[in-house]
Amino acid sequence: MRHLSVTLVCENADHEEQARSVVAEANEVLVQEVGIVLDIKASVRGRVSSWKPLAALHELKEIIPAPETDLVVCFVRDPPSRKAAKQLLSVVTMQEFLAVIDDTWRRYIVLWHWHPAVLRHEVYHAFIPTNEHSGCGLMSSISAARFFPFTPPVILKQYLCEEDRDVVLRYKWRKFDEEPFAPRGGAEDMR
Repeated sequence: MRHLSVTLVCENADHEEQARSVVAEANEVLVQEVGIVLDIKASVRGRVSSWKPLAALHELKEIIPAPETDLVVCFVRDPPSRKAAKQLLSVVTMQEFLAVIDDTWRRYIVLWHWHPAVLRHEVYHAFIPTNEHSGCGLMSSISAARFFPFTPPVILKQYLCEEDRDVVLRYKWRKFDEEPFAPRGGAEDMR
């Protein structure tokens, strides 16, 4: 069993309680699927205000610049006006970010949609060398969909496909204080 230490970043105590519940639900499947447990070791009060993935990751890194845990997970609740604007934009662009993980260290995660499968998807990205989405299972880019504006996304795929599971298991013991994979460069570099 691989235990990953986690720092939660939440705006307030109510959000932290909800975030802990999402982590607990995610752990149920993580343990069964790949033998990984998320152990919350610290909780920090903080807020990421950007809804743009790279900007949100940089804000998170400013809150926790040198993590003492394997992963830093920020749970973000958008105000109603921003949530509505994002949902309208997603109808036009057919794209919406439910969560994001940094592309270099693969240890900073920002979640806008608090669902155990979304958290697991991002955690699994920490163990998959490519930032591409696979064509199957939970790691598919279409593992969630919003069928109507202003309704929550529906998680279509709950589990890893066998190919992705094999990759996660291959890298399951990676060290989070070492850069895991070759950097992809550009603005996504979190150094």
